[in-house]
Amino acid sequence: MKSAINRIFEKEQRMGFAVLFLTIFSITMLTSFFPLWANVPFNVVLPIIVLFTKPMVMFEKMKLSTLVVMRGLVLLVLYNVMPALFFIS
Repeated sequence: MKSAINRIFEKEQRMGFAVLFLTIFSITMLTSFFPLWANVPFNVVLPIIVLFTKPMVMFEKMKLSTLVVMRGLVLLVLYNVMPALFFIS
């Protein structure tokens, strides 16, 4: 089964590059200007969706789940649910 990026590039290479560039550019601009509201969906929600929907080997699951847990802890500190000193120590 072909990936979405391969299907984009089969049609026309310049169009695929433009779509890929605009996607990466827009996500970067959103996360730089609205860090709280854009980083949560892109850095927390999307990895959780990938973790539960895509088949992975054990090491990939362990690495991604550790990343999601730590990002979740950062969000807890950010929303003052957990004290920052507890997170640091």
